[in-house]
Amino acid sequence: MESFAPDRGQRNSFYEALQNSTSIDLRDNRGKSHKMSLVLLGVIVALLRGKDGKMSVIHRSMSKKQVALCASLDIDNESVISRSHLPIFMKSVDTEVFGDLVFRHFGVKLVVTAKRWIAIDRKELRGSILHGNTRGDAVVQAVTHDKREVYSQNYYNGSKDSERPAVETLL
Repeated sequence: MESFAPDRGQRNSFYEALQNSTSIDLRDNRGKSHKMSLVLLGVIVALLRGKDGKMSVIHRSMSKKQVALCASLDIDNESVISRSHLPIFMKSVDTEVFGDLVFRHFGVKLVVTAKRWIAIDRKELRGSILHGNTRGDAVVQAVTHDKREVYSQNYYNGSKDSERPAVETLL
């Protein structure tokens, strides 16, 4: 049985499109230590591998596949971006241009909620913890990073329930 192996040009077309796009990189030209095209390709590979949108999961996937990714692109192995720098780095990406490139090459359209970060936060409600208990009524909020406003919220009793079902209903 014959195996199908695309030629180098076909394999690297998305990477080359990222490299040739001048409007996707919004960073200042001073002190650039990571290639925008390689980092974004690592993020896309992580998402196409079925990883969810959590930065830790995406970064872990990028770390595991960095050597294979560099080898398949026929470039020297470069260090993967740090987990703490990845969200800062992603803020300097023009999401409209990036979304257009992803759609052209993979047929996947990035929706508006995928283009912005949403944090989930839990807080115990003041005065709800009874004497002798460690938990009480709590609120779970989804907060947008760009405007820092509450996107959605849900309540649960922390002494009886887990916060997981409340978070799942938010998502």
